[in-house]
Amino acid sequence: MGAFRVDIEICRAGRRAKWVRGRGVLVDSGSEMTWLPEARLRSIGVEMFKRDQVFVMANGQEITRDVGIAVIGSGEFKTVDEVVFARSGDRSFLGGRTLEGFNASLDSRRKRLVAVGPILAARSRRGAESMRSPGRGVGADAGISGDTLSGRPKVPLVTPAAGDTHEGR
Repeated sequence: MGAFRVDIEICRAGRRAKWVRGRGVLVDSGSEMTWLPEARLRSIGVEMFKRDQVFVMANGQEITRDVGIAVIGSGEFKTVDEVVFARSGDRSFLGGRTLEGFNASLDSRRKRLVAVGPILAARSRRGAESMRSPGRGVGADAGISGDTLSGRPKVPLVTPAAGDTHEGR
């Protein structure tokens, strides 16, 4: 996959937020968390939320960094996420959790973020009833075995054939 960069805006979560821009931040879906310069995060009031979190670098080295909470935006995308206070010499990049919060995927050919569509939500009891298939339980089509909403016993989706023990699979 080709690497690319995006412009972002960040602010601390809460009232009277002061937004600042970040130009050309690397998108790194291989990293779990977003790393941004500590000085920039502190300048907008992002406070430490977790102290001395341990991270394993690509070369296997373990390092510690503080983590805060910020609002991060890029174009049409926006999310609240934990951010690592990157020190001098650390790279700045958007990690996979921020991308998930954006509900975006990577279009590496066009070097941009793209919306992945509606966010899945839990169904209400009424919605679950409409999913019922006779003898199969709620959510059978979605791979859910049994009606966990009504408290009824779970019904297996597939009854094993005689002598099928599922061993060795």
